[in-house]
Amino acid sequence: MYVSVVIPCYNEEKWIKETVESVLKQDYQDFEVILVNNASTDKTSEIISSLESEYPGKIKTVSEPNKGVSFAREAGRRASKGQIIAQLDADCIVPKNWMRNATALFDSPTIAAVAGTIDYYDGEWRLRVGTKISGMFLGTFNYFLNRFKKRNICWGANIFMRASALEKIGGYRNGSEFYGEEHDTTSRLLNEGTIRYSGSFEIKTSARRFNNAPNPWEIMRRYNKANASVFKKEIEIGTETFHPR
Repeated sequence: MYVSVVIPCYNEEKWIKETVESVLKQDYQDFEVILVNNASTDKTSEIISSLESEYPGKIKTVSEPNKGVSFAREAGRRASKGQIIAQLDADCIVPKNWMRNATALFDSPTIAAVAGTIDYYDGEWRLRVGTKISGMFLGTFNYFLNRFKKRNICWGANIFMRASALEKIGGYRNGSEFYGEEHDTTSRLLNEGTIRYSGSFEIKTSARRFNNAPNPWEIMRRYNKANASVFKKEIEIGTETFHPR
């Protein structure tokens, strides 16, 4: 299967090159990388343009002036040509078998998406341990949540989705912001198939929101509020007001 890795980029001059280089080292080579410049005001535009020139045919850049992760992901999706859309953040490092392990899980046409785990590699130990423990139980939790509530929880930095299923649900819900948008997208995907959760394709992601926030527990509260809203009538999607670039 051909994979389109879509990476939103808002003021990511410090991070994006390392992220892209880790993707390019995959032992699965049937893919493209789509970098979406989302109204950046730093040197992000120059860096991603340079990457596109350095790797022609492998990297494509797209501009999305409407700031917001859902706008950026939707712009990337529309520019993609893959059968699978890989959702990745701009501050992540992926192992070389990331794509191969994830695509192997699409072993049935009924699977609409597969979601992986994350490691806050530069986070303090409580955050890393808590995330690891959550990952151990998330698959079981989602089994019942998918079945009885038609809702899903996952980490938005590491999701692979079948492009045809994403198209059928109308793509990303433009106007949604940050906290909880991944729950909204994957919950709607349940109308098109099942979602498989696996720890076989973990990625490293920065804990910059926690490390640089005046109050890191406020960041955790926002994540937890979005997680808890899957039990409500409407999933609550919170705005990202703190951008620790």
